[in-house]
Amino acid sequence: MNSEDTFILALAYTESDNMSTVALGDHGRAAGRFQWHPDAYLSWIPSLLEFHMLGPNPTWDMCFELAVRKFFRRAPAGKPLVDIAMAYHLHGQHIYLGADDPLYRERFLVALTKVQDDQK
Repeated sequence: MNSEDTFILALAYTESDNMSTVALGDHGRAAGRFQWHPDAYLSWIPSLLEFHMLGPNPTWDMCFELAVRKFFRRAPAGKPLVDIAMAYHLHGQHIYLGADDPLYRERFLVALTKVQDDQK
């Protein structure tokens, strides 16, 4: 599993315990396995071409995952996965101002360790 796939799975476990059927979270402001907020999702929404590449029956989960992949691919080279997760969680954008959410950071690191251990 490459670092992108590792990040995707660790983020999914952090946000929703990797359950695509999770509807709403964050007091009704976030949806899906990656708990996207509408304003952040609109920044990373799949293009029409990308949407069609998802196949004949795309789901919201597929669209949400593609948006997370786009987010990950735009991260600065060499940025630790946990820092990318913090930017996703706090801003939905690649903003790295030293802001932190220690509980979220810890949840992501636990999920990341689980994913990495499962790869062994």
